[in-house]
Amino acid sequence: MKLKTLLILLHIILAKQVVYSQDLKGIWLVEKVQVGNDQMTPVSKWFKFHDNGKYESGNGWLQNMIGLWSYDKSSNEFSATNTLGIKDESGPFKVDFSEGNMIWTRVEEGMNVKIHLQKIKNIPPSYTDLLSGLWQIQDLNEVDKMADSGPLNGLNHLFLRWDRIYRATYQDKNRKTGYWHVNGHRPELTLLPHQSEAPVESWRIKVDEKELELTGISDTNKDQVKTFIRIHQFPK
Repeated sequence: MKLKTLLILLHIILAKQVVYSQDLKGIWLVEKVQVGNDQMTPVSKWFKFHDNGKYESGNGWLQNMIGLWSYDKSSNEFSATNTLGIKDESGPFKVDFSEGNMIWTRVEEGMNVKIHLQKIKNIPPSYTDLLSGLWQIQDLNEVDKMADSGPLNGLNHLFLRWDRIYRATYQDKNRKTGYWHVNGHRPELTLLPHQSEAPVESWRIKVDEKELELTGISDTNKDQVKTFIRIHQFPK
């Protein structure tokens, strides 16, 4: 009798999970995050929900979260646990489905949070993914000849490695290295040279698979524009 009751309960649980997963199962891209009056949308943030109650999440091609999810269809409440992360103490999200999109809402630290998500088929690359690789500079101008005034001045080509180390090779064959970092919420690249005398500089990014344009936004490179093409072999 007990076994029969257990099997019935298990069947109900699994049936409810399948019903719930029909709404959330798949890949969702975060289109917009509103926190109070501010927008704090992360770059290329996605969630992938499986019908077995597991999920992964990441930014672009970098997966940075795994865990379990649940959705109570009767109350329209969604919650998730990050197996390797910090405990979420803000409670479940209220969920609203509209025309293939999804909206999560809840209160965090006294502020209203609203997350807009769109269902997608493939995980999109982030700025970090598109920047990685080897870039040849184009259209050198006079300011580029001042190799000591900034990490990209006097440059010939730039190698942005997967481990967030960059190697800059200059027209005079000298090389310098440093760290490169992409802002998690906007198209912004920051170069932090290993050489203490070189300034830290940030650039606004415009990039695709073949071309890169950087526009200076720091005091030392304000409004400078650097254009690059992707190459697949180091220049000799």
